[in-house]
Amino acid sequence: MVFKLKQKTYTSEDFWNVIKGDLPVHIKTDVEQYRDLVMNAFSHYNTEKHEIGTELTSAIQAIKTLKVELGKLI
Repeated sequence: MVFKLKQKTYTSEDFWNVIKGDLPVHIKTDVEQYRDLVMNAFSHYNTEKHEIGTELTSAIQAIKTLKVELGKLI
């Protein structure tokens, strides 16, 4: 992990880079897909459309799966 003097300068990318190497490919793929898609406001033309609800549901499931997998690694 990259060392930073100020704790507030760490990003989710810093932590993701450390753990992603130990994850199964399908979990890594899902999380990376939804990090780019759901967390990027510019990827949504109209946030009131129904598609974003499906994306959010899938992203939440990907994070739940990630949480279970991380529990196995600890």
